[in-house]
Amino acid sequence: MVKLIKPNGQVQSIAYTNANGYYSITAPSGVYTLIIYAKNDAGEVEEYWRGDVEIRCIHIPIPPWIICWVDIDLDCSPGIHRFLTQQINLYSNLNINYTAYGEKADIARILWCIQRNKRWMQQKTGRTLNYVQVNYPPKIYIDMPPGFGDIVKYLWGNSFSIYLGTLQEAKIKIPFLGIWYGVGVTYNNPYQITLGKRGDIWDPDSGTVLTHEWSHGLQFSVLGNKIPYGEIIEDHWERTVSNHGHAFREGFAEFNELAMWIEEFGQNLTDTTKKREEFYQPLDTLYFPYYRGFKLDYPNTDGSIVEGSVMQFFWDLFDDKNTNDYSINFDDDGVYGGIYKVIYTLESLKNIMTEGVSIWEKKGEEEDSVKFKYKAYRFPGGNDDFIGKYKDKWQELGYGNVTELYYVDVHPFNYLEPYPVPAPTNFTGSVSENTCILSWSDNAQNEGAYILKRRKEGENIWQTFILPKNIGSYSDVGLEPNKTYYYKLAALTCDTSQWAGPIQVTTLALNPPTNLSANSYSPYNSVTLTWNDNSNYEEGYEIWRKGINENWHSIYTYPTQGQGTGQIQWTDNSVSQFKDYFYKVRAKSGNTYSNFSNQVWVTTSPKLAENAFIGLIPYNNRGIIYVNNKYHCVYQQGSYLYYASSQDGISWVSEQIPQTHWGWNPSIEYLNGKILIFFVNCDYELSYTYKEGNNWHLHTFGNILCTNISTIAYHDTVFIATEANFVGNPYYGSLLKMDKNGTLTPLCDIQGMYVSIGLDLKSGEGNPKGVFVTFYKDGAIHGIFYDFSPPHNIIQFNNLFPSAELCSQYINNIYVGTTGIRKWIEYDVSQGYQFKILWERSYSAGGGKPLEEYLFFIQNEDLFLSYKYGGNCEITCGGKYSVDFRIVQRGTALRKYVGMICERDGKIYFKEFILPLPVSPLFSVESGILLKDIPPNNSKRLFIKNDTLHILYSKNSLIYDAILRDSLIKKIFLGYG
Repeated sequence: MVKLIKPNGQVQSIAYTNANGYYSITAPSGVYTLIIYAKNDAGEVEEYWRGDVEIRCIHIPIPPWIICWVDIDLDCSPGIHRFLTQQINLYSNLNINYTAYGEKADIARILWCIQRNKRWMQQKTGRTLNYVQVNYPPKIYIDMPPGFGDIVKYLWGNSFSIYLGTLQEAKIKIPFLGIWYGVGVTYNNPYQITLGKRGDIWDPDSGTVLTHEWSHGLQFSVLGNKIPYGEIIEDHWERTVSNHGHAFREGFAEFNELAMWIEEFGQNLTDTTKKREEFYQPLDTLYFPYYRGFKLDYPNTDGSIVEGSVMQFFWDLFDDKNTNDYSINFDDDGVYGGIYKVIYTLESLKNIMTEGVSIWEKKGEEEDSVKFKYKAYRFPGGNDDFIGKYKDKWQELGYGNVTELYYVDVHPFNYLEPYPVPAPTNFTGSVSENTCILSWSDNAQNEGAYILKRRKEGENIWQTFILPKNIGSYSDVGLEPNKTYYYKLAALTCDTSQWAGPIQVTTLALNPPTNLSANSYSPYNSVTLTWNDNSNYEEGYEIWRKGINENWHSIYTYPTQGQGTGQIQWTDNSVSQFKDYFYKVRAKSGNTYSNFSNQVWVTTSPKLAENAFIGLIPYNNRGIIYVNNKYHCVYQQGSYLYYASSQDGISWVSEQIPQTHWGWNPSIEYLNGKILIFFVNCDYELSYTYKEGNNWHLHTFGNILCTNISTIAYHDTVFIATEANFVGNPYYGSLLKMDKNGTLTPLCDIQGMYVSIGLDLKSGEGNPKGVFVTFYKDGAIHGIFYDFSPPHNIIQFNNLFPSAELCSQYINNIYVGTTGIRKWIEYDVSQGYQFKILWERSYSAGGGKPLEEYLFFIQNEDLFLSYKYGGNCEITCGGKYSVDFRIVQRGTALRKYVGMICERDGKIYFKEFILPLPVSPLFSVESGILLKDIPPNNSKRLFIKNDTLHILYSKNSLIYDAILRDSLIKKIFLGYG
């Protein structure tokens, strides 16, 4: 502040220097005294405190006594420092330059600092300490009575801050008197700071002391001119164990002095800044963490009475990951509060600090010191847990849950380590060829980061990575393929949690391909594969395949450039029609391979329909026939029946059969040059339809009610077995025959269900003797034989197969299922009612269908073929088809084909394959010959002609042709040689 004084002592003008230290005063010409005071809008610097000591005496005449006492006054605002006092003659524009040196430079620095503090805090928070008096140099001038000599005492040592607004009493100790005397105190401003040494103003590491003491005044001001209650500790450090009030006052000031300078100085304030982050320093037995105090045996466990712990809590609420402190590139906690929230929360305490308590504070050495009694405040009921209440207020204001951070920093517990930082759990890693995806459960609330450490097998050094807060996964990329790595993870606040791990992972050799798919299209002699190429290092892809009853084998290596080309397509042209195949692929680089892709199934068979099925009652109705060099089949799709036909089994023509709405259990036959479709209509009536030209003709037998049918045609007659299973009248059906004119004739009743019908050709040598019907009733399979020969006898077979549950048949063969046992039985009913078991299986197979010397049956949803004289083999892919199929045989005696419609996942496919020749019993063609009697290998020894096998051999120089047809052998002499 600059004053221009008239000669009569009146003030002419007052001005303050601007931010650059310049001022301007306008006044009339004349002689003035120019005074530059150590004062600005933020405060002033006083010369010293001044004490005035008077000894007063009163003479009492009777008795002749003299009563004396000491009267001491302490003026805490004796006068503002003057930088310059100069007389000037102002007659025109006048420039006066002044540069402060020595002690006056100290004072100028003080003024700059308190002004900077005021403006910084006001700008950041809207709150500040408006005015403060700084006393420097630190001395008290004591004006003694005459004869004693005045005293000037320098208080070199610790700086301090004091608030005189709640002063109740003051005392001073005069050395020569040796006792405490009451003092009358006067002051101009209640907020006062006394600086102890020049270093508190200028030194880089301790130059923030002035801001520290200013922060005390700020705290009292924000709290509504209330001092937090707690005994004053004269000599104290960050690890001093004291009391709640002292720790709260000093902890805040130690925090705020650096918070206000961190933007300018940051890590250059090496010593003091480091103190905010000392949990990061290596633990030793003396200093860390703060709440332990100074003791070697760590008796203290409550940081709410340790100013360093309180300081650290404030700092962690304030700083963020960009704060220029010792938390390089990351925050040590996850709370990014800032100075506004810190001050606003502090202010919120003033309304609940309502209980006033008087305390004494002493300043100076023991022999010459001053002590003050003033009023301090705490919470009702004697509660002085200031930092605990502060934490609660922070959370009440919605600034976030900081309980975890509070536990770590302040550690308000009566137990020792470990610190309560929740460690991550469920720490796992999944790998690819060069990446490990780590995942964990984030259990910490106030972590500022995660510390991840990684070590490669064979190395001893752990690499450290700092990960962001509040995450639960991390992708570690750039790893070496086919290498083992170890990881461990910890949450970081002001301390680290316990480690999760270490876990061990091994990177894959190569990334496996994914999304493999396979498709086959007409004419079904190739399979197109498509997959995603996920590897950047492969040289190619191995393609593996297997068919039914085959092992996996590699069929081709598709070359690539190893650049992660996205999607790859390749066509396999080495497949056969009507086959099922499995495929899988893997990446390859030298001798290194990825895991296999997903396995896919594909069939090189035409698909007739989707969302369709063959019949409700499996195996007993006929779904497919072969007539006039064409396949004909019937199936149900939606609510209608469909008819399909094909000459080659590859190209199919399908059409909806009209007037079959909600018809079910269809069966297809050939009669009198027509294809007939028998079915049960929606009114449970037996119906059939046939196509003539482009039109279908429907016939319904309204008097025949049924729920299921089984049919078989022979020459000009169709035999029909029906069953009707209605509520109140179960197990009712009929055996019927229909001639070529459509006339239906009942033959007999059937008291059962699951009817199945077949022909008895065994004894007739190709001419049927009759039809044989089997059905289920009362836990057993029963039979009915209808003889074609007059008088058309009908023979009943009760309990033919006890404990049986299913039965299906064809010509002279029955497939019977009992609990846990399946039997294939050959019958000749017309010749003594013979039933011969061909094989028996003790497993729970599904349904089946015999076909002369072959049996098709379901086991675990796999379709198998069994031979009359041999074993069995799987013929469709395992686990893919449903338990429903229909078959028909075509071809000559030595080359037989089976056409099949089968249902898989609601789709109907057609498949055709050659039946293997049945294995016959051993025949003796000729005896007494050796291998040398067989012609050489370059001769034709065997050939087939007209379904007959010819064998050429010689015996005793005689040449024979042995002719085999079925089980008959005929030898023909050819000549000599």
